[in-house]
Amino acid sequence: MSRDDIAALLSIAYRSLAVQEDLRQVELKKYLSRLDDKKDVHVLAAYEKFKCNILVTGDKELLKKAAGAKTTRQAIEMLLSP
Repeated sequence: MSRDDIAALLSIAYRSLAVQEDLRQVELKKYLSRLDDKKDVHVLAAYEKFKCNILVTGDKELLKKAAGAKTTRQAIEMLLSP
């Protein structure tokens, strides 16, 4: 990636990222049945609860089950496209 691409991605990240409180166990319970890999339940729950636009992941199950899930390559291409 060029320096301009890196700067553009950092600028997008700075404007777009937010840190949230941990989800409570009661909030996570409703997501348990949606994933086979229970260690990823908090990722899907947070993605949906906080109404994120994109979930960047390499996890194959999340890529299939989360509507806005993208691989890192897909997300970078999308963010850098004009």
